[in-house]
Amino acid sequence: MSPRTQKSYWWHIQDYQKFIKQDLENTGIEELRSYFQSILSDGIHKPGSVKMGYFALRFLFVNVYHKEWAKEYLPTPKVAKTLPLVLSKEEVFDVLSVIKNFKHRTVIMFIYSTGTRVSECINIKLTDIDSKRMQINIQEGKGLKQRKVPLSPPGGLSFDKSHWVHTQKSKDFFIYYKVISRKFRGKFLDLLQSAYNNNELSFKGKLKSISGKNNFKALLSLLYKRDWVVNIQKPFAHPEKVLEYLSRYVFRIAISDRRIEKVENGMVYFSIKDYKTMAFFGK
Repeated sequence: MSPRTQKSYWWHIQDYQKFIKQDLENTGIEELRSYFQSILSDGIHKPGSVKMGYFALRFLFVNVYHKEWAKEYLPTPKVAKTLPLVLSKEEVFDVLSVIKNFKHRTVIMFIYSTGTRVSECINIKLTDIDSKRMQINIQEGKGLKQRKVPLSPPGGLSFDKSHWVHTQKSKDFFIYYKVISRKFRGKFLDLLQSAYNNNELSFKGKLKSISGKNNFKALLSLLYKRDWVVNIQKPFAHPEKVLEYLSRYVFRIAISDRRIEKVENGMVYFSIKDYKTMAFFGK
């Protein structure tokens, strides 16, 4: 019996003691029926609470007092069963994205994806994850019972939700690219907002129109609604090579060496050419 169940049982036994006001061992069916009729009609106890009280007192009378339990005279109330609230893929992503702590986010993702209890999750070991059989071995489940839960294979549900699409070995990514793009968008815009709050951004020229707080907020709102394209292709070399590759385009597009006149006191002096008149302007 878990500590939480013990605490609940003890509360209901004390509640019965307050109601009956005598030695509980000397009570019987009539006192129990009066108690249950009272809590069922007082408008305070919900059916689930009444049912927990039923199990608590049955445990007391059967396991502690060793008395018979006339269940035909003490029926349990019906507890309404409702459909669970199922979040959409976007809602699940929004919930997980606000959890900044990596460890906490991993725990929540594990519980949500496997349906395990918190007590089961904290006792999971790496050796309990069977990747070959795609299942997780729960060693210490409720009531110390062992059970197995499925582990979702890499891939995702098809767009028409009719079958599971497995990832190709040559393009085997741990996380779907759309999730990566949304994560990158959130991280990028969060850092952009932090830079704005710390006055690390300057708005000049055409960017002056978004310098105001409301205008900048509207820009971020618009960017959050857009789908971002993020390249998750495996890098072909170390970061220096990537920077060298990108710098070629910056070099070609921005300015060539022959247009740079001099570099002095932290300033770069260069010439500008008007291609309509083929004439050079200032330096």
